Amino acid sequence: MSEFSGCVPFFPTPYPGESYYSVLCRYHLRSGNSSAVHTQVQLFGHGINLFQTLLIPVCLHLLSSRVLADNYIDPRLFALQNTALPLSFLNKQYVEKLPNDLLYEYRSSNLRCFCHDLIQTSSRKLRFCRSCAREQQILYGEAYWQILPQLDGVEFCPIHKERIISSDCTLNRNSNSMIPASTVLEELNHTEPECAPVSWYKENDVRRFPEVFVSMSESFSWLLKNAAAYDGLWQAISRYRTILIDPDTQIWSDYSVVKARLMKRHHLPLVNWLFTSSLPGTATNYIFFGGLPIAGHILMMVLLKGSAKRFMSVKPTGLSL
Repeated sequence: MSEFSGCVPFFPTPYPGESYYSVLCRYHLRSGNSSAVHTQVQLFGHGINLFQTLLIPVCLHLLSSRVLADNYIDPRLFALQNTALPLSFLNKQYVEKLPNDLLYEYRSSNLRCFCHDLIQTSSRKLRFCRSCAREQQILYGEAYWQILPQLDGVEFCPIHKERIISSDCTLNRNSNSMIPASTVLEELNHTEPECAPVSWYKENDVRRFPEVFVSMSESFSWLLKNAAAYDGLWQAISRYRTILIDPDTQIWSDYSVVKARLMKRHHLPLVNWLFTSSLPGTATNYIFFGGLPIAGHILMMVLLKGSAKRFMSVKPTGLSL
């Protein structure tokens, strides 16, 4: 596909918590372009995988270079506020903070891994909070796709404490289509709440333990706003060790001891998932947590301290990692 050399005369101002994909959809709607392909060439010079723009800053450097000064996009600020990039410090690919040159590299295998760590299956539907959509319509005159409801493990709105709803739009369709939320959420007649088809929790878990999933949603929301301050996965691992150290022996708690403690406290089947399929440290008999998916880290933070905010406020010990 040939390069497009012109500038983009206007570009929508992102709304709070709006996904990169949603902003692109609103531009497409306003541009009057006949196809999503035309819009992609206009914005980037070539086609891109729109599925990835739900959560990561695909080709953001190309977009920022084409938008005129009056609508200038600060790539780093946009990536931190309108993508899920702040959560990358919990991804096992990023022991250190995500380097600047990877912020916009759409070919990065690490970014693709990060995206799929957040959305476990591409068969998921675009999701939304019904009350949020109504409020957006009142405040802005249109609804938009938020980042938070698209994340694996988010089943409640942290503001309204109500279940996330599935729209009729699948993510497979969005790999080459631009579907503005306003065109599908106006009537708000969609399916009843249902979990995405993931392997580590089921609809029954959400119905039995809503308080855990509400806390997870609140923790996701807090981390999206605050996680950019933390440099790498060791920030979380150091706090695990501080919390789980034996006060008498000053030795990291045994794997089986931690599992038994959490099972006794919570009686959650989700604890079994954490300690059977996700933790790589079992061979060493100590907890390292490096292989947890992002939703697993947030679940563990909630189980240990009640929320990600309280977990991250723990002061790490001076012991070597």
